[in-house]
Amino acid sequence: KTERMGSVTSAVSLQTNRNKMMNVFQAMAAYFVVFVHFKFPGVMGSLVADIAGFAVPFFFAVSGYFFFKGNEETEKKSIPRKITKLLKLVVISELIYFLFYVCIQIPHTGFRITAITNVIRAEFFDGYVPHLFYRISALIPVFNYAGWFIVAMIAVYLLMYVILQFSIRKPVIIVSACLLVLSCVLSGILMTLGLCANFQWEKFILFIPLPFFMMGYYIGMNKQKFSSISNRTYVLLLIFGIVCFSIARLLRLMDTMDLGTCIVVFAMMCIANKNHGYEPKWWFAKLLSHIGEKHGTTIYIMHMMIGVTLMAVMKALFGASGALYQWTLPVLVAVASTVFSVVGASINRIWKRRRKYENSKN
Repeated sequence: KTERMGSVTSAVSLQTNRNKMMNVFQAMAAYFVVFVHFKFPGVMGSLVADIAGFAVPFFFAVSGYFFFKGNEETEKKSIPRKITKLLKLVVISELIYFLFYVCIQIPHTGFRITAITNVIRAEFFDGYVPHLFYRISALIPVFNYAGWFIVAMIAVYLLMYVILQFSIRKPVIIVSACLLVLSCVLSGILMTLGLCANFQWEKFILFIPLPFFMMGYYIGMNKQKFSSISNRTYVLLLIFGIVCFSIARLLRLMDTMDLGTCIVVFAMMCIANKNHGYEPKWWFAKLLSHIGEKHGTTIYIMHMMIGVTLMAVMKALFGASGALYQWTLPVLVAVASTVFSVVGASINRIWKRRRKYENSKN
């Protein structure tokens, strides 16, 4: 199952090899997602978690940016292929996580059918069915909770097919901008009422996935216009966005979405667009560019499974409250997720070469 992961990752990263700065930003976003789910201790952990609010919206914006081809028919024809690849990714990741949960049950049940029935009961009947409306409307899969991003991308592409079919791109871009503003207002209201923790509205397609996708799409439509603005302006805009969402988080005015996050994502997209010819010189930047291009999606999808496994191992070795455990776990999850993706991609390449060789013999 792992060996197929690399072949479907490109459905989300969408030809990011054409923009190495975008690749660097994608790698950073993937690791920030890891550090949200596996936090550093104390103030450091809270700070990183707050900054990481840009990560998933940025992924949607990148997908929209590279979806733009300049021709509606070309874009429309590409949608079935993209959806097919994403569906494969959903099925494979769901199967991997299901088998992972079964393996967790085996030490308690032994190699019996009980291990499978326990997982189905816990994850589906106890975890999914009671929250059916929320899980379906928020596009959350049964076993891989983080897979909502992939399902949301499928829904976005389906909506884009309708948008392109009726040639209503410009009105939808305007509506999407209004929805982003609405999502910021809604976040403040829900935070005031203390409902953000119980009602994760940001996963609904019209609040985050589609608006940020259309943001990236709009920047892709106007590459030259946004390239004419100086880097200094975008950097100042980025700093302003960081200050805005930092204040919002500090004062607990916002919890999930705020204007600062929108500004940060917009500024990062514009910086990457302006510097599309960027060639990394430092080895660390080159490494991040490669990871963002080839492994960002796999890291995002698989880090939860890898993190839970490492958590169990490290708890047994260092204890749950040890400082070594708390500081090294997030880093180890990031590294292990990257290694997992690299190994999976290598297996995929070997499998493809062998298949090509066997086909040539026949």
